[in-house]
Amino acid sequence: MNFSELLGVKPEDRQLLFRTYFLYFCSGVMANSMGSILKDMRNPTYGYGFSASFQGVLSSAMQFGGLAANILSGLLPFIIGRKRSTVILAIAPVFGLITLILTGNPALLLMSFICVGIGKGVNSNITNIVVNHTARNRAVAQNFLHSFFSIGAVTGPILMAVFMQSKWRIPTLIIATGIFVAVTLIGLSSMSKTKEVREKESIGLPKSFKYWYNTGIMFFYLCEEACLLTYTVSYFTYTGLFSDSTSNYLASVLWIAILIGRLSCIPLVNRVKKPYLIAFLGLSFIVSFIFMVNADSPAGALIALFCVGLSMSGIYPTTMSTQEDKYMKSSFCSGLCIGVCTAATIIMPVIIGNVTNATGSYRSGLKTLLVPLSCMFALMLVKLYMECLRKDKTRS
Repeated sequence: MNFSELLGVKPEDRQLLFRTYFLYFCSGVMANSMGSILKDMRNPTYGYGFSASFQGVLSSAMQFGGLAANILSGLLPFIIGRKRSTVILAIAPVFGLITLILTGNPALLLMSFICVGIGKGVNSNITNIVVNHTARNRAVAQNFLHSFFSIGAVTGPILMAVFMQSKWRIPTLIIATGIFVAVTLIGLSSMSKTKEVREKESIGLPKSFKYWYNTGIMFFYLCEEACLLTYTVSYFTYTGLFSDSTSNYLASVLWIAILIGRLSCIPLVNRVKKPYLIAFLGLSFIVSFIFMVNADSPAGALIALFCVGLSMSGIYPTTMSTQEDKYMKSSFCSGLCIGVCTAATIIMPVIIGNVTNATGSYRSGLKTLLVPLSCMFALMLVKLYMECLRKDKTRS
């Protein structure tokens, strides 16, 4: 069985699907590089020397752009068609990255990060839609899709490390070029031929309980992912388990574990019932996370962090693959799902930051994640009950 047969993709759709994978790879490179870019931009010698508070404003602007993109990418296909809306929105980070290279004007920097966020949001939306349209084996295709994002996320910090901090503009320009090439390939693809350019009828607001508990699982998962990626370095530095320089590599360790986990899930999704697999990953996530926040040795913390990455790896793509076809093939419904989930990346980091400030402890702040983690696992058990124990024909 070749790769296309494994994914269940038609010959005429292969080009579009593979170009979509490349777009999501570039998005992963960009997403995991922005933290390093922001850090270097703050330097008054070779950056712009803005304050830490303005850095927080720029981070929030990027998340806001992602949320706005998910709304726009659900509505614009009804007005100008899917391909045009994808190209217009996905090209936004190219302008954003080039602008932040050229100027330190606060207003323009704010707009730049909104543009970067728009690109992140629309790339997540459209890549999931393309996979749902073109691949019959959605679970495998989704895990491959998010594996490409993980590869990009691992590549980003390596790309930044190749150049000296004073030369941060060079990798930023390389990332912008990669995004431009990927969007151009999508623009020249057969996207408009695989589905109607415009959806003639709107499904409307989803009323399916399954749609909403799947969305809830992904919402609470992204609460965890956003905070782990944001606070892992600070947490391990604060606890003294790792030095400041060593802690900077822990985000890459986490993404390597996520990549290994997603690739491991690919053969499992065809052999294990998806609700059981999701529940197992959720339970493993909880156990690994508890060990991580209570670890008192570098070795124990590193092993626990790696297990956290393995456990969280397949939750989002596998859950996404179990959403009902009629909703995931709708730009509005898929955009609503991803938009609701994206809100988690805005809300939870703020909560963790406030708890950390109030308690003066990163450990206490990070332990707050046990609340959304428990909610996620509870919804997984609901999913397991609804989809596996009921004797109906709608099992995943």
